[in-house]
Amino acid sequence: MFLQPGEPSTVPYSTSSVASVTSISVDYSCTNNVATVSWSPVTGARSYRAVASGINGTSLTCSSNGTSCPIIGLGCGQPYTVQIVSIADCETTSNISYTFDTVPCPPQNLKLYRECLSNVIIFSWAPTNDASYYIAKSVDTNGVVNECVTQTTSCFFTQTDCGQTYNFTVHSVFSGAWACSAMETLPISVSTGKSQPVSSPSSAPCLPQNVRTSATSCLSDSLITTWDPAPGALSYFVLAQGSRDSVYNCTSQGTSCVMTNVVCGQSLSVWITASNNECTTNILLADVAETIPCAPQDVSLASTCGSYSLTLSWLTSNNAIFYTAKAVLPDSSISSCSTMDNQCEITGLQCGQTYEAFVMSTNFICNSTDSQHIIVKTAPCAPVNVQAVKDCHWNTATVQWQGQQPGGSYVARLVDNEGAVLNCSTSSNICSVPNLRCGHTYNITVRQMDTNCSSLPSTSVLLDSAPCAPQNVSTVLACDTNSLNVSWSPAVTSLSYTAIGVWNGVTVLSCSSQNNSCNMQGLQCGQQYNVTHMNYP
Repeated sequence: MFLQPGEPSTVPYSTSSVASVTSISVDYSCTNNVATVSWSPVTGARSYRAVASGINGTSLTCSSNGTSCPIIGLGCGQPYTVQIVSIADCETTSNISYTFDTVPCPPQNLKLYRECLSNVIIFSWAPTNDASYYIAKSVDTNGVVNECVTQTTSCFFTQTDCGQTYNFTVHSVFSGAWACSAMETLPISVSTGKSQPVSSPSSAPCLPQNVRTSATSCLSDSLITTWDPAPGALSYFVLAQGSRDSVYNCTSQGTSCVMTNVVCGQSLSVWITASNNECTTNILLADVAETIPCAPQDVSLASTCGSYSLTLSWLTSNNAIFYTAKAVLPDSSISSCSTMDNQCEITGLQCGQTYEAFVMSTNFICNSTDSQHIIVKTAPCAPVNVQAVKDCHWNTATVQWQGQQPGGSYVARLVDNEGAVLNCSTSSNICSVPNLRCGHTYNITVRQMDTNCSSLPSTSVLLDSAPCAPQNVSTVLACDTNSLNVSWSPAVTSLSYTAIGVWNGVTVLSCSSQNNSCNMQGLQCGQQYNVTHMNYP
């Protein structure tokens, strides 16, 4: 009130103050990640505020009218400094503080490496602060758990199986006063496979089982390989190598695949692998596969003329166990023979026919295709209705017959009872054979001939030649009766005889007998007779 207007003045004024807390404590629960802060009471303070400051500049607070309060929302793996603010008409921040560490953060930078051949999985992570040790865990598809405790930042999981998906987690154990464990990491998945970091889950391949390879059909040049599904496999690769160094392969995402253009007559070694696009299994050697047998080659004919059969021969085919040779007529009639050798004879063929002949091989699963076809003509048919007539005067035989096929030629064969042979040849159906031997029986057959073969002999007929002339003819004249007794030696094959008396070239007298003599009556006196004998079979 004594101041002049505009005169400066400084007036001191003291507000009422509140004292700061003298002690601070923190009870940190790593299970709940909550820090319960406690402090000593201050006279005149109506409330308190606890302030927890992190190293990254963040602050978390809690307030209370009492001497404690919980601070929540703490970050992992960092120290916090706690101070208490006393609140009355004004606020007083404590000169003292309390520092504590929170639970370590979950390990970061998780990595998985896997060795496909051994199915070993290496699980690694980045180190965390204040970690005393780490506990890594794997859980497979079936829920089986394996744990690894280590002070390093990696674990080797060796007891892994094919066809499983593994989930891996890790957490660190706190080395502070509360011996807390860090939060567990989110799981990452891996399947047993090749050595490389794994970023996505997949199924680990097992070896395929029950691998079988066979021809897709006996008429194709393809092989099909089948197998049971392999756990964890996404694709399969099949490789086959033949005995002739031929190589075939196929791939599939299913349980079968087909190899094409496979050469016949091979034994193939077959391998299969399974893959999950990250790992490939070891090679599995499957059963040997047999391709369809090849058709026989170089089929040739060894004809047995006259027996109405044919013999085929050929080169042995690879993978063939058994062979069948066939001869087919135009009307589709089939005759055949079978063998394990490289030739066989087809019997019972029709004479004079043209056959188409070929050979097939088999391994008792599949038959080969036909070999090259060859045209074969069987021997001509034997002539029929053979007849023979002898000419006693000229001592010849005339043979005639009926041929069953046109063309060709014929041979008539006459064999007497002593083995002597007479022949005649002709292109017609009749021929004459001269110079028969008297007193013999001839066995007569006829064959038809073509350019390669002769027929079987016809049914034989028998023909007796003319009897031989009697020998040692003698006569005795009975003058008183004017008769003549004629005698002779018996002739071969003769059954009766006739003696003839010839005068002036004319037969005037005769007598007949079945013995070796006869009596000729009625001779004229004073005449000269020539006596001739004839014998009859």
